[in-house]
Amino acid sequence: MKDFREVSKWFEDDSAEPEIVKDLKEQIQKEIFSLKNVKKPNSSLYRGVFNLIFKNNPVDFYEPDNIAYEKLEDHHIFPKSFLKLKDIDIDPDIVLNRTLIFEETNKRISNKAPADYIKDMIEIQMKKNMSYENAEMNVKKLLEKHFVNSEMYEILKSIKKELTKEQIKEN
Repeated sequence: MKDFREVSKWFEDDSAEPEIVKDLKEQIQKEIFSLKNVKKPNSSLYRGVFNLIFKNNPVDFYEPDNIAYEKLEDHHIFPKSFLKLKDIDIDPDIVLNRTLIFEETNKRISNKAPADYIKDMIEIQMKKNMSYENAEMNVKKLLEKHFVNSEMYEILKSIKKELTKEQIKEN
């Protein structure tokens, strides 16, 4: 309740920075804050990340619609079943590997390699009479709304189904 009051006040007065924000900034500066171990959907950090994603007005990976008010699923950016198939020993459930997309899109992606669903996303954009370059630029912009930056985009685009476990780890 204290955090809520302080954050609400902060919205009205930029100089009224909440204690929780000051503490977080200090943790980030000391490099002791990390989201690498956050994986429980009911934790405040997990929910906070998803609130930030939602506030960033993301759109679905395959459908051009804003995800607000739709039936959504908590999607693995590196699909869980793909990682299992390749025997990649990382925890796929961390919040850094999650985002919100339509339930139907999540089913269509299923266990695809990231490069395959990125290719699908580009092809969907190209059906709008765009060049490959413009379609890819649109996909990058779409993914930025999910906090997938250019570096991560290139990694996703390079992870193909035919790669071995060792080749994937190199990427």
